[in-house]
Amino acid sequence: MKSNNLSQITDILATMPEYQKLIKQLNKKSFDISTQFLPEGFIPFINLIISNLNYTKLVIVPDITTAEWIESELNHWNNSDYPILFLPEPETVPYEISDPRSRLTQQYLSHLSTIDTTQNFPVTIVLSLPTLLRKIIDPKIYKANTVTLKLNQELSMKAMTESWQNSGYERTNIVESLGSFCTRGGIIDIFPTSTKTPIRIELLGNQIESIRSFDPSTQISIEHLQSIIIPPAREILPNFDSSVIKNPEDFSKSNQTKIEDHINSFLSASILDYLPKSSLIISINPSEQISIGEKTKDRFEESKPAYYPDKIFFLGIQFRKNSTNITNL
Repeated sequence: MKSNNLSQITDILATMPEYQKLIKQLNKKSFDISTQFLPEGFIPFINLIISNLNYTKLVIVPDITTAEWIESELNHWNNSDYPILFLPEPETVPYEISDPRSRLTQQYLSHLSTIDTTQNFPVTIVLSLPTLLRKIIDPKIYKANTVTLKLNQELSMKAMTESWQNSGYERTNIVESLGSFCTRGGIIDIFPTSTKTPIRIELLGNQIESIRSFDPSTQISIEHLQSIIIPPAREILPNFDSSVIKNPEDFSKSNQTKIEDHINSFLSASILDYLPKSSLIISINPSEQISIGEKTKDRFEESKPAYYPDKIFFLGIQFRKNSTNITNL
C-alpha cells in the first residue's frame, strides 16, 4: 500500500503556487522556461510532473544504479495508466565489443518499440547519461523494418520470414529466446523484441487465421490477439540499406564481420530522435553527469582505440543540437 506520508507530500506540492505556475508554463505550446536541475530526493515532485503533463518525459541521471532506483520509485508511486520505462545501458563499456543478441540490447530494442508506438499518449523514460549519449539505430530504419500483422491479413510466409531474417531474427528449430522464429506447415512461431512471450501465427492458405501468445515451455496459448507489432531484432541489420550511410563499401560482405565487431560505430541516431518535439527533459545531478563524459575522454586517451568518442557517443555540441527543440527542466 502506498504511504500516506508521500501522498500528503504530493498533495502539498500540488497546491504550491510555484508548482502550479511551473505546470502552467510547461503545458503551454510555446515554452519559456529556464533550465533547472532537480536533486535525487524529489521523487514526489517528479511523480507530480509525470501525472500532470500529457506528453513524453525523459529523466536523465548520471549512472545505471540511480536510473534503476528512480524507475522503481516512480513506478511504485505512479497513479496514471501511462508507462514508465527504464532504458538499460549496453552490457559492454565504451570501446568493448558489444553483442547484438545480448539480453540488454534486445531489451533496449523492445523499449524503442514501446516509445515508437506511444507517440499519441505520454510515456516516461528513465535512463543514465551513457545510455542517452549512445548512438543507436536511426528511427527511419527502425520503422522501415517494423512489421504490423493483423487477423485476416494476406501474408506470404516466404516473403515474411525473409524480411524477419533481414531484420535480425534468427531461424531456429524451436522458439525459446528473443529474436528467434521457426516455421512448420502453416504455423509461424516468433519471439519479437516487443513482447514478453513468443507469438504463434496460424495461416489458412495465405491469410492470417490466428495470432496468439504462448508459453514456450508448455506450448499452451496465453492470449488471443487481434494484431502484433514485430520490430527489428538488432541494431545493425544484415540486409541494411547502404544508401543511408556515407560509405556504402563499409557494408560489403567482406566487411560484415568487422561491422558486427564494432556495431556501435555504425549507428547514427539518439534516443532524442525517437521523441516527439513536445517532450520534457528532467536532468538530475548534472555535475555528476559531466564527470561521466570526462571519464570517457580519459579512457580514450589511455587506450587509443580505433574510434574516437564522437563515433560512439553524442558529445558536447552534438547533443545540444539534438535537444534544442525539447524543453529542459
